[in-house]
Amino acid sequence: MRKKNHEQISKNILYRLETRKSIIYASIIYLVLSAVLLAGLVRVVLPNSKGEKLLLTNFSTDNSISIESLGNSIHQDITGIEGEIYRIQIPIKCKNANPDSKILISIKINDEIIQEEEIVFENSDQEAVTIIFTTPVTVERDDVISICINHNEEYIDGTASFILSQWNIDQIKLYEDDSKMEYEIATYISGIASSNMVYIYLLVYLILSIVYAIICYGIMKKKWKIETLFVIICTVFGVLYTVFWSPYACPDEHFHVGTAYYYASELLGEPTVDEEGNILVRECDLYFTPNEITTRQYSYNLIFSSPFFNEDTNKEFVSLRCSLLGGVPPFAYIPQIIGICIARILRFSNVSLLLLGRLLALISYMVFGYYSIKLIPFGKRALMILMLGPTAIQAAASFSYDSMLNSCAFLFIAYTLYLAYEKKQTKIGDWVVLALTSICFTPIKVVYILLVFLIILIPNNKISQNSMKAYGVKIALLLMNVLTLIWGRQETVQSMANSYVNEDGVAGYTLSTIVSNPLKTIVLWANTIRERSVFYLEQVFGGYKSYSKIEISLLVIVGFYILLTLALVIKENETIPSFKEKALFSVISLGIFCLILLGFNLAKDCTNILSPCIYGVQGRYFLPFLPLVFICLQTRSIVVKKDITGQLAIGVFCLQFLTVCTIFETVIAR
Repeated sequence: MRKKNHEQISKNILYRLETRKSIIYASIIYLVLSAVLLAGLVRVVLPNSKGEKLLLTNFSTDNSISIESLGNSIHQDITGIEGEIYRIQIPIKCKNANPDSKILISIKINDEIIQEEEIVFENSDQEAVTIIFTTPVTVERDDVISICINHNEEYIDGTASFILSQWNIDQIKLYEDDSKMEYEIATYISGIASSNMVYIYLLVYLILSIVYAIICYGIMKKKWKIETLFVIICTVFGVLYTVFWSPYACPDEHFHVGTAYYYASELLGEPTVDEEGNILVRECDLYFTPNEITTRQYSYNLIFSSPFFNEDTNKEFVSLRCSLLGGVPPFAYIPQIIGICIARILRFSNVSLLLLGRLLALISYMVFGYYSIKLIPFGKRALMILMLGPTAIQAAASFSYDSMLNSCAFLFIAYTLYLAYEKKQTKIGDWVVLALTSICFTPIKVVYILLVFLIILIPNNKISQNSMKAYGVKIALLLMNVLTLIWGRQETVQSMANSYVNEDGVAGYTLSTIVSNPLKTIVLWANTIRERSVFYLEQVFGGYKSYSKIEISLLVIVGFYILLTLALVIKENETIPSFKEKALFSVISLGIFCLILLGFNLAKDCTNILSPCIYGVQGRYFLPFLPLVFICLQTRSIVVKKDITGQLAIGVFCLQFLTVCTIFETVIAR
């Protein structure tokens, strides 16, 4: 009797474990992720959150101004710093060392002298004047820090000069006899910021924990569809990327911000460029400068200490030191332009402006992604993995036109295949969608015009009973994209056809060079694929680490490829395209790949006749056509009986969790 009771109890326990195994697995995964985060907290965040870091930096340039050319008394006022100041550093050039040459520097907080030091120029190797406070000085955001510089009879002309700053930012103002100057002196202030990175790190953990619980509930209880899971995961990690991969950290984002700002200024009727063709921005919109291309703890201090609204009504415009990206149409930046216009009208601060522009780009990407995954008849799970990868999310939550490019390309592919395989009859609205999405990505990157040829798959009888009319609709769409390309990118195509010689006197490739030396070109391309293929594969999911200086773990990259491989396995009841249709996908994909290589083969400052391989190509350029490659890889050789979408979504969440931890820990240590 007792033995039977034990057996019954064992069966009950096993049954309960079996029915709750999903919850057990999810709990184990959560504990592992928590352990990883705790290790990062102890190993990286805690030691670096209390150390001395930059509180202000206005990068120096090669330009300088001699001290004697300034008035006898100048002062540079600095605001917006909150925390404890340890030291202030002013870069200089000591041209003629002289121990008898002196200046007096006074540091004031709200007109109260905190410390004075006499600076002697006795060392020709001296590169900076450093004021170290005897005791740390606590300042609030509204406090005015004044660096007062007095030079009189004790200073000898020609001894030294101050280095000028790279940007005229609203946070710093230089005065000579109470008259505001048009330039500023480069200044570095270091100490401990009031923003506590430990609390921010723990807040992120709390948010991710809640989202993880929601996702698990949605998968286990609500059986959420794949497009719903995409939106939730994209929302949480997209917002985190928006902040933690700080503005300007995305490849070439400085130029994208400038271009979007230019079009916003045109809409608002405000100045756009200076005499040299550089884009103008309001001085208050340089609180967060393009120097934050490499995200660091100072970047986070600026973001988290910035007010939401701009308290300064100063509308003085200064140069962003970049020109308009030629050939790129305004609609490539529609979300970002809207964000900038709203922020400027409502007087948002510079950080709020940048984050709003990024967030609207992310929302646009999520909407396009939702319908792309929902409508595409093949490779839904693979498309979800691709669109939720670090490279795709970083581009989506940025000012880069890659956000609109990828969104439109994915939706165009999905909608075209939906019309070709699932919808019974096309309508005018369907062709409007195809036209709008295609004319968005075609002028952004010329090579993707080959994607438009996917409309060949749409049967004529779905368009019209008159086959000539059906062909006319398809040809009209193709011609529309060709004309858009010619209008937007004519100069780009012409420049690639022209010959050039670089600074070292080495000639580059031209079309005639390639045609006349086919063997050399074949060897160059083959060597490129052999040497750079791993680099391209890493960048598809690992981002562009040489730009942001944030290295995504190889474990994460491999993890995404494992998930992608699993996502390509179809279910028993799923259909896949025929061999002929896959052949078309392959031709289009191979054609785009070859055009990308050709473009950088001809591009100036990328590849010359002495180059061992083609340089400049990045893995992110392959994202728009990868859905076609994934569909080609799907086969019926291996099928699964059970839907694994939920498991894949949790896998993506875990890998992105690790990525966010990596980003935060890397940045906090700088």
